Amino acid sequence: MKFVTGAVTDADVILYVTDTVEQGDRSAEIIGRIRESWYKKTREMLLFFYYPSDEYISYLMTVEELEFLDEIDCQDLFEGKNQRERILVFQMGEE
Repeated sequence: MKFVTGAVTDADVILYVTDTVEQGDRSAEIIGRIRESWYKKTREMLLFFYYPSDEYISYLMTVEELEFLDEIDCQDLFEGKNQRERILVFQMGEE
């Protein structure tokens, strides 16, 4: 887990695979770490969130520092049609 903490401090690209059952406190903690890292070293960061729930998407849209860029539909990669099979792309900061 030390790697994860250390990687966030200088990462420019972060892939976050959401849990099948997200916990609001945990989500805020993770975004808080990313936000703290960004303020310590201001840079453009791309964040990719895989398999997000509607509630989690609503939460991400309220984070002031995040700018929604794109949604990648991944439903065609697996059998069945699960609307959570997608990747949301956000940006934090600008170059």
